[in-house]
Amino acid sequence: MITGYGKAIALSSRELIMRVFSLIPVVFVVFAASLALANDKNNPDTIQIDGHLHTGAEIFGIADESSLTFNIYPLSDSECVALRDSMRGPVMTDVVRVDTTSAGWTLVKYTLKDSAYRVFERAERCYADKKYVDALVLYHYVYQLEPSYSQCLTLIGNTHYALAQYDSAIRYFEEETSRNAIDYQAHWFLGDALWMVGDSARAIRELTVAHVLNRNHTGILESLKWYREAVHRNWREWDYIPTYSLSRKDNTITIRVCSPWIGYALVKAIWKYEPRYAERMDPQADTSHLFNSLEEKEALVSALPLIDAITPITSIIEAGDIAGFLYYEVMAPKAPDAVWLLPGDVMNSMVDYVEKYH
Repeated sequence: MITGYGKAIALSSRELIMRVFSLIPVVFVVFAASLALANDKNNPDTIQIDGHLHTGAEIFGIADESSLTFNIYPLSDSECVALRDSMRGPVMTDVVRVDTTSAGWTLVKYTLKDSAYRVFERAERCYADKKYVDALVLYHYVYQLEPSYSQCLTLIGNTHYALAQYDSAIRYFEEETSRNAIDYQAHWFLGDALWMVGDSARAIRELTVAHVLNRNHTGILESLKWYREAVHRNWREWDYIPTYSLSRKDNTITIRVCSPWIGYALVKAIWKYEPRYAERMDPQADTSHLFNSLEEKEALVSALPLIDAITPITSIIEAGDIAGFLYYEVMAPKAPDAVWLLPGDVMNSMVDYVEKYH
């Protein structure tokens, strides 16, 4: 049964579900280190709502008839702020590359042999001391010793940038992004260099790529906002951060939640605690995955009536951009490293999504 704030949940219609989920591939599951995306073998373009995917009203009924007790407690504004802050995902600090192995794609951190690393340390000291010409010589030597260390191209480009040699900087940044498309620093610095030579459109595009590659990096986002504002394309400030917490004691489930996310949090509680619910919904579900597609879809539908006023979700649905929404708003904040394993065309679609809705 449901107690507390749950009786005030706004419920969504089956018609709304059909509008949303006719636009989404059937499986959208993000692994901690990789992503799998597949369609229904029988019908790749739609999802059949045949009683399997539940409306908000049905979710409410399942919870109300459960042997468990779901206590829903609204949080104060200050509690919501604190909880939101605690839910923000990691900021990526390493630059890595994608390697192909027999098991598939994997992320590999750059390493240097001792001889190259000693030269690298000297180069870094020269750069810190603003001895940029000396630093350039040493970075080039590192790259000569370790040609696989393509991030050195970013460092060479950045040193040219410090010398105000913007064309040279652009050349090296572009070479690195062509060799390692997930080097967020190369895209970030390339955007800065392009801005300095007056190419504002490409600069903003590259900053957007860098932002998508490192979703929670505030420095990149602030730079992107500044560039956008300078060309009168102000950043549209909204986010999708379901703000709630779940806990269990015996047969009582406590849902602490901020008001727009009541329906979302109830779905999450049912998937996590209702006996056999997750198994019945998705017998092949893997609990090691970052999230389950059906679970996320049910949660989104239950949240729609209350989040429509604070997000452009209706426009996103009507334009058929749900996939971009899920990649950027759901996956990227939780697992930014999973973005690095996406195909290039998906990455580009995420950048297009950001430019359209933010």
